[in-house]
Amino acid sequence: MKIASLSVVTACFCAVSSAVAQQPGGLVPVQPRPAATSPPNAQASGVRPPQTPVLRRRHPAAAAPFRLSAAEQAEVDRVLEAWEQQSARFRKFECDFTRFEYDEVFGQRNVPRFVDLGHIKYAAPDKGVFRVTHTVKEGRVVPIEPKRAEHWICDGKAIYGYDFVQKQLVEHQLPPELQGKSISNGPLPFLFGVEADQLKRRYWIRIVTPPQTQGEIWLEAFPRFQADAANFQRAEMILKTTGMQPYALQLHLPGGQQRTVYQFTNVRINARDPTDLLDLFPDNDFRPKLPAGWQKIVQQPETPEQASRSSRPRR
Repeated sequence: MKIASLSVVTACFCAVSSAVAQQPGGLVPVQPRPAATSPPNAQASGVRPPQTPVLRRRHPAAAAPFRLSAAEQAEVDRVLEAWEQQSARFRKFECDFTRFEYDEVFGQRNVPRFVDLGHIKYAAPDKGVFRVTHTVKEGRVVPIEPKRAEHWICDGKAIYGYDFVQKQLVEHQLPPELQGKSISNGPLPFLFGVEADQLKRRYWIRIVTPPQTQGEIWLEAFPRFQADAANFQRAEMILKTTGMQPYALQLHLPGGQQRTVYQFTNVRINARDPTDLLDLFPDNDFRPKLPAGWQKIVQQPETPEQASRSSRPRR
């Protein structure tokens, strides 16, 4: 069964799903790839939830794929610190998204193979919901077919994935030491609980905002470590300068022929639930419900010894 991301960002629960890579001695650096010569068009690009990584031994970091001047690095630091300050006030975050998936093997480079619609919900520090419910076919929005439907929930202790084909609710338990940890510890720390130092530790980051663009900041990030590189080769995040709110996220997937874009709309920050104005049931959306006739499967977390045997440094 596919393990999804957040991405956005790609979604929240997916970020927690690979927090195991953050355990002591956890990340393997990757060899640098050539940097992009120009920033991508966010409306013609793409993000798919990443696979769950395993624990890996730490190695010295590889060389950066680009060089920044002292002034350029200072500007990156300023943006990341401002982003962290704004993100710290997000007790609750909710938005809709449109996901564009591009595949050069099965389609044209700049024509999406799939256009899907979904919803993200987050509650600090460790709860999230990610759903893909509809798709666009022949210009019409229709319910997505079961084999492509996605619904994931993270409650801080486990990640629950709905398999609509097999009619199974799969619980992926988190190790005790990771339960209750921030979602920002996962493979897509671009949406929630942003920490500037952590972003700089895990990624080479630069600003790639097109010269004529107003009201936006474009950031490009390359993974430093294997656990992140298993999910994407390169990521671009577009932030609105007002409030540093996420506007779009693009991931170039491993292999270089697939990319996914999430465009975020109807963003709501710290908003009250109109059906629960007294906030008496704040966690209802983060409690997985087993549909009638479905089977529940519980998967135990992989031990560090198992992960160490199965992992190898990236060559």
